[in-house]
Amino acid sequence: MTVQNQENETLVPGNILSFDTSTDLVNFEDIVARQIAPRMTPLQQGLWAARLPLTEHIRPDKFYGRLATITLEVMANPYDRLVDARERGLKMGLGSFNKRLIPEQDLTYGFIFRAEAYSSGKGCVAEVNTEMWYMPSRRNGRTRTNYHEGGVVMRVIAKPTLNKDRIDEANHSSRMIAIQLTRDRLGRMTLNPM
Repeated sequence: MTVQNQENETLVPGNILSFDTSTDLVNFEDIVARQIAPRMTPLQQGLWAARLPLTEHIRPDKFYGRLATITLEVMANPYDRLVDARERGLKMGLGSFNKRLIPEQDLTYGFIFRAEAYSSGKGCVAEVNTEMWYMPSRRNGRTRTNYHEGGVVMRVIAKPTLNKDRIDEANHSSRMIAIQLTRDRLGRMTLNPM
């Protein structure tokens, strides 16, 4: 089986791709870019290589921990999901979507992103969720925005959200541990009259 065929099989709707850390996503994005634009010019390859790292866009606001145990589910009907993303309550982060800029719906790939969010000392405190799409860009590769999107390939990423239930459970657990430790210390203290 050739690499090209393996990459085609990877991006089948319903497939779930797993990554240990967010740094592993660079190679994943390169696979998607090759599917969308298999014959990039050297300029286009340079623009794609110079894009802002995906990790800059998948980390929720005011979260500075690390993301791990990442899964990407390949979307069925990614173009339709992109068109109705705002109606489904997603707020768009990176990339502006305009139907006129999408020449080929068949070359639009979408992914449902999930990752565990870790905080120092607390372990896994939340789940991060977002959706992201990759598609051909009809821009000429000279605008600043296009430079960051990667030239011939455009990324659109919904603003990531934190699943608050897990955060609340972790905070409650931390508070309960602190209370128990305080009780244990108080129970061991002896009063010495002066």
